[in-house]
Formats: sequence, C-alpha cells, structure tokens
Amino acid sequence: MLDRSRLVLVERERDPRFSFTSLLGERVAVFFDDAQADAVSVLFASSRLPAAIPLLEQELERITPTEPGGTTGGNP
Repeated sequence: MLDRSRLVLVERERDPRFSFTSLLGERVAVFFDDAQADAVSVLFASSRLPAAIPLLEQELERITPTEPGGTTGGNP
C-alpha cells in the first residue's frame, strides 16, 4: 500500500487528472474488504495523502516484528 501511495502521489503531481483506479485492482481486493478498499480509494484521492504516507510508515515500523539480529522485517 505504501508503494502504491507513493506512486499515486508522484503521478498526481505529474498529471492532476491521473486515475489511480487501476492501482486498486487485484492486490487491494485481495488484502482489504470492500469498506477498507473504499478507505484506500478515499486516501488516494485526498489532499492529505502526502501527510499520510509518513504516518503509515511509522505505524508499520511500530508493528513490524524485529528479526533476530535487530533488523525489522518488511520492505527496505
């Protein structure tokens, strides 16, 4: 979701008419129920998306388990 949020932000800056609906396809439908997918859609369309991305990153860091050796799991 973070990768897609960043992509939407970049594409929206390039073209304000950018349609993110193709990014809500298969992966969002797999991982989110309808209400959650609607919330993601609202977030992608929101002017608050730039502020939401760092908050999402912080929350994911907080809830991501630490692997043995002190590194966190997840995306680099």
